[in-house]
Amino acid sequence: MTFFLKFIVCSAVWLVLAPFGELFSNQNNKEGENIFKTVCMVCHTIGKGRLVGPDLKDVHNRRSEIWLKKFIISSNQMVKSGDKEAVEIFNEYNGMPMPDHVFSDTQLLALIEYIKLESALFNTDTKKNSKNMLELGNSIVNVPNKVKLKINQNDINFGQDLFTGIHKFEKLGPACSSCHNVNISNVITGGSLAVDLTSVYSRMNDAGVASIIKSPPFPVMNKAYKDRNLNSDEVFALQAFLQNVNNSSNSSMHYSKKLFGAGISGVLLLFGLFSIIWGNRKRECVNEDIYNRQIKSE
Repeated sequence: MTFFLKFIVCSAVWLVLAPFGELFSNQNNKEGENIFKTVCMVCHTIGKGRLVGPDLKDVHNRRSEIWLKKFIISSNQMVKSGDKEAVEIFNEYNGMPMPDHVFSDTQLLALIEYIKLESALFNTDTKKNSKNMLELGNSIVNVPNKVKLKINQNDINFGQDLFTGIHKFEKLGPACSSCHNVNISNVITGGSLAVDLTSVYSRMNDAGVASIIKSPPFPVMNKAYKDRNLNSDEVFALQAFLQNVNNSSNSSMHYSKKLFGAGISGVLLLFGLFSIIWGNRKRECVNEDIYNRQIKSE
């Protein structure tokens, strides 16, 4: 009888609490989805191939939960500490560090659980459509490399004006050159607060560059362009300019070198002028004439 009563009580408790557990699980999944779509999706996919960063499908099977939490919070710190796996990822992606994030442990768990869920769904869907695997792989994994911009000189010029701030963005976001630099002869050296963008196309390709410009994942950049998103024409123009910079920078002389050369030439010119002007200057002591006149008067 006692066992039967315990069974009844436990069943009742389970029936009462089960909906709350499901509600908590749904809220947790929703939070993980929101974090992924607002922060991670710019650089990562789950089952759709590499973008700016690696595909995160089944990443929880390749890395421990503790490692994932540390890497999400600060991949830079892990690279600096010499973590072998973090260093390998850093090198594989051409030294492009993932920006640091400030997430609570609950948020980290929600994000990881969302990746697990989406990975499982992708794997299930893939098995159901195994006959189309080859077509699926070709259609999603290689998309970034298949995208080729059809640009002209007007696009490049417009992008350069946007980058340098000669032409203002529609929503008045800051010019790219306030933080970034490109090594190309006809552009004055820009800021050094952020990464040099000269070879960004070699590292990220069209899709990666477009993703960063459209939805900046980096905290400072995200804050600078909050409510100031670029329109499609501005994004395309910047892509065109950066692609052109990437292709032509190797044969271009860095503007700073020209500026340095001009400075040296100016200094030499000034020395030449000074030597001409001062060539016939009075070399005797100023008081010598006074002394000579006094001697003669005696």
